[in-house]
Amino acid sequence: MHRRDFLLSLVAIPGILSEATLRAAEETPSPLQPMMIGSDGQARFVLHDHLDHPFYWWPRTLLSYPVRFKAGLDINKQVLTRVDTGERIPIQFSEVTSEPSGLTTATLNFFSDLPSGTRREFTLAEASEPIRWPAQVSEVKEGNTVVLSSGAVRVRIPDSQDIHGAAPGPIIQISRGGTWFGDSTLSFKDDRIRRIAATKIESGPLFIRYKLGYETYHGARYEAVVSCVANLDFVRLEETMEALPEGSVGTFTSTWSGLGATHRQAPNHPFPLTDDIRSYDSYPWEAIDAPFRVDSEPLLEGQLPFSLGLYERAPANFHTGTFANFWNQSTDDALGLFIDNVMGWTDHEYAYEIESPLLQVRFFHRNGKFTWEWPLARGRRSTCIACYDHAKDREAMKALESKTASASYRVPLTFTSHTLFLQNRYGSLDLNRVKDWVLEYPDGLRQPAKRLGDGRAANPDALVTRVMTSAYVCTLPVTGTRQMAGHGPIPGRSIVNFSPVPSRQILGGWVESFTVNGPALDERQRKRLTAMFLFLGYVHAGDEFMPLLNMLAGHPNFLADVKAVPPAMAFLFPDHPLSSTWADMWEKCVEINTRFNTRPKVDHWNARGGRWTENLGTYVWAFLRPSLRTDYLLKLYDGNERFVSPQLAEMAEWLVNALSAPFIGESPAAYQNLLKVDQGREWGVVAPGATTRRVHPPQGAHSEQRQTPRSLWYLGTCLRRYAPMSAEYALWASRPTDLDSESAPDSVSPWD
Repeated sequence: MHRRDFLLSLVAIPGILSEATLRAAEETPSPLQPMMIGSDGQARFVLHDHLDHPFYWWPRTLLSYPVRFKAGLDINKQVLTRVDTGERIPIQFSEVTSEPSGLTTATLNFFSDLPSGTRREFTLAEASEPIRWPAQVSEVKEGNTVVLSSGAVRVRIPDSQDIHGAAPGPIIQISRGGTWFGDSTLSFKDDRIRRIAATKIESGPLFIRYKLGYETYHGARYEAVVSCVANLDFVRLEETMEALPEGSVGTFTSTWSGLGATHRQAPNHPFPLTDDIRSYDSYPWEAIDAPFRVDSEPLLEGQLPFSLGLYERAPANFHTGTFANFWNQSTDDALGLFIDNVMGWTDHEYAYEIESPLLQVRFFHRNGKFTWEWPLARGRRSTCIACYDHAKDREAMKALESKTASASYRVPLTFTSHTLFLQNRYGSLDLNRVKDWVLEYPDGLRQPAKRLGDGRAANPDALVTRVMTSAYVCTLPVTGTRQMAGHGPIPGRSIVNFSPVPSRQILGGWVESFTVNGPALDERQRKRLTAMFLFLGYVHAGDEFMPLLNMLAGHPNFLADVKAVPPAMAFLFPDHPLSSTWADMWEKCVEINTRFNTRPKVDHWNARGGRWTENLGTYVWAFLRPSLRTDYLLKLYDGNERFVSPQLAEMAEWLVNALSAPFIGESPAAYQNLLKVDQGREWGVVAPGATTRRVHPPQGAHSEQRQTPRSLWYLGTCLRRYAPMSAEYALWASRPTDLDSESAPDSVSPWD
């Protein structure tokens, strides 16, 4: 089975069992199993925000639930009622299918928001007469085009037609009610478009969906689905290019004539920003054609220094982002592009660390023309195009400034926009996805198998404050998973954004403190922390942050930090419906991570296998430390040893064979100097007068002459029944009493 298909199967299967496993959870439908609608009662749909955090709330969102109606029920007479207000809610059924048994399957669609800490409950029941809701969306045919309108944005798409010249793209023009912007073409090298077939596949009061099929003279086929949803200021474009022949090269080009874009923004563009709040126009926004001082990649003529893609490795290198927006400073017309669904992208490349540019959308400003180029190649792509008043960008910046100045819940000041808000709330943290996440853990289910250490918070109140007000938790719903503004401290900055390095605090203290303070939490504290921990488990398991399904993210030590979070939640909440999935996914992550980052044996060089891709002095331990802690938690969870692979056995031998002859220790002067210039990284250094130890040579960033940390000893215990001799070597070269990597000399290691 293809690696991506296997990993997807791990995610999908447990969802079916969620309601049976969480017997005390609320009766909401499983994300994969349709809810059966019968004549014996009402169907209930419940949204409940247990996070109760001021930054976590969801705007009006189109929600979708799979349902199945028993024979004899009339789908057209179904009425949805909001329980607390008694209001009847407009609905639209899509993907309606009648089965031979008389059952009808469909998807129920309706709008709801979810303010922080609130609950929304809806019931579906049959009325005596059908209800016809007024349309909130519309369509008009104009010549050989169709104009779709959401009420907030209009989009022009091609109608069915034979093509005798240049073919229009699936999105021809867009407008926010006044001027139409743009023109587009779609073409293939050495081939021509023969026909476009436009088919309306969904229509109702809430949304319209068209499928556009392009056929070429050589038999290639490109399909696009354009969705227009009521009162949203963006349209969704889902492209399917799986039927393109191998090696096909094509381009969908959007030329945004009439927009007159003067400025641009994307993740970490501009970069960086201090915590000094200014007026909007006083911030150093990037002009549309400005050079970017950090960029060193060769670009095509007029190409902007960023593209739209799934993943920008951390620390951010400024080239790839999940959103971009542009505006005309004089007219306040704004245009944005963002990725709503990373699982809607497939390029069949499975790149490592640096995403393949095969399907990335590129932006150009040359000869006075502003264009987007969408490469066409075998695969799939899902994006959204927004058109709105630039005043919404100013409002987004002002909202972020207020959160920067907050006394308790705080985020760092960075550049933001309405498009970033759309990408985060209708993409990364889409309520239609979050509604299916199980964020409760009822009383009576199994608790963590062991109390860890003595906790890093003095009491339950301190733990709740520590987690809920952390920059890590506060930043996620505000700036998302990709607007990292760098991964570490920046001069003039007081706090950092959501990124792999601060994720280490989850295993580095939060999990431990929860096992110690958990029993003393009151009901509200327990529910909030449980919901937040599980929420982070879902986010870290997905491909929005550090991808594993679409490609393999890097750096490998960062991947280890991020993918350690879901299995840690399996340890804390062993009866959660995804606990076994998260444990198994971590094992697969270890297999892939070590396979791609461990140098194999090379006979031509007379080189043994086992060398890690990151440096010997620090970063091999930055991978091993969170991985070994995770392995320990999972052994407490179900007793299985998951941290084994051929590459790990080779790595253990490399770490032993790289050691020096016995070293008598640093000189007093050198040791004192080290404590001054590299404070916090003096771990493992052999102090003057200490027992003679073998050390690793100082190779790579943050390196010194260091003895092995206890991580090597624990790696040996993992390998005892898998690679006994490699294990024996590791246990010989290190000790359980050795200092752990990056631990202060007088500290007690976690879970000692």
